Amino acid sequence: RDEALEFMAASWADLEDGVDIAYKFLKGKGHSWEKDLYFQMGEKNRAHDRLDEARKAYRHLLDIDPNYPQAPVADMAIVSTLEIEKRADEAQEARLAVVERYKPGSAWEQANSGNKKNFDIAKKAVKRAMFQIPIYYHVKASKDKKNLDMDLLARAEQNYLNYLNRYDD
Repeated sequence: RDEALEFMAASWADLEDGVDIAYKFLKGKGHSWEKDLYFQMGEKNRAHDRLDEARKAYRHLLDIDPNYPQAPVADMAIVSTLEIEKRADEAQEARLAVVERYKPGSAWEQANSGNKKNFDIAKKAVKRAMFQIPIYYHVKASKDKKNLDMDLLARAEQNYLNYLNRYDD
């Protein structure tokens, strides 16, 4: 199963608009492995620096199942691809979404509480996102050294405090 899924994901990942083509082909068939396929397509595209296609695959996966066990990996891969492309504002939005999606008591947490491995991955994703959020605000506020954006500095400070209050290591 895994090998066949990997080959199928690679085949569609190699196509321009592979996610759309796969969706049209699989729509309504109810295959149990469909979500795994989209995750694999994201991984394949990311490995080949097809970052837009990788994000498309991950986002499609998250649209059809936001509680997918490996959703935190997909979400952080989206953040990573945006960082690589230096799309800081979009990466920040994605980080904020990670913190919200995997917060304590979230639907994802409830659906995956019995899966320690993925639960730990989600906790690491949130920690990483929460660490990066204030840095973004701090850097953005300090772009013009003569005219610091005090509102953004206040947001940075609040997010530093949020991180420090949650993680004392």
